[in-house]
Amino acid sequence: MFDGEGCTSAGIDRRRPNSLRIQASVGQSSHSADLIPSVLVRFHEAVGGMGAIGAPYLDERSGTFAYQWRAGSFEEVQAVIALLWRNLGTVKRAQAAEALVRFRMQYGTIRPRYRTPTRPRRLSLSLAGSAASTQEQRLAWAAGLFDGEGSTELHTRRRPDRTWFSLRSRVSQCDAQGIPEVLQRFQAVVRCGRIDGPTSGEGYENAYKWDAGQTTLFKSCA
Repeated sequence: MFDGEGCTSAGIDRRRPNSLRIQASVGQSSHSADLIPSVLVRFHEAVGGMGAIGAPYLDERSGTFAYQWRAGSFEEVQAVIALLWRNLGTVKRAQAAEALVRFRMQYGTIRPRYRTPTRPRRLSLSLAGSAASTQEQRLAWAAGLFDGEGSTELHTRRRPDRTWFSLRSRVSQCDAQGIPEVLQRFQAVVRCGRIDGPTSGEGYENAYKWDAGQTTLFKSCA
């Protein structure tokens, strides 16, 4: 999920313009302002309840409501990235490492401020049950990426005497350096489909897509 929709950044703190503020976030859309996307709720639970899911705002371009899970303290961002690190792709690892280093480096020139947390910072991870196998972890990672970046569509073709239906699934990622590593990992996990690209269009460049038709799609789902 984080490999697809997650982001770690260190940007200017509006409340303290000469300092940086770090955050990790994951966004998802909902058709209702009253319905938090279930994948965000699951992600929040998976990282031990750290961070929080904020109130939605209306995305006027799509007509949907944008929700965001966010961790806004160095301690929580570092802890979440540490939990996810083993399964993160190279791009999100590099992004997180850069943000964490930039945030820490600023304290060579400015004095840190120590504040009392507005809510307790607790990590709540269930210890029940046996540990997931390597294959189960790989499949869970692939399912998370598909939840964030994937889609499945039903296509219809008609002639006067016949109608065809076909299923197609896709997962998209952009990378100026070539085929994204996470798409190659996804293909290796599900053991089917092909990767096409790069393509460019309005609002995106160097886009690659993993693509599977109905013959291989059912194999992947199984």
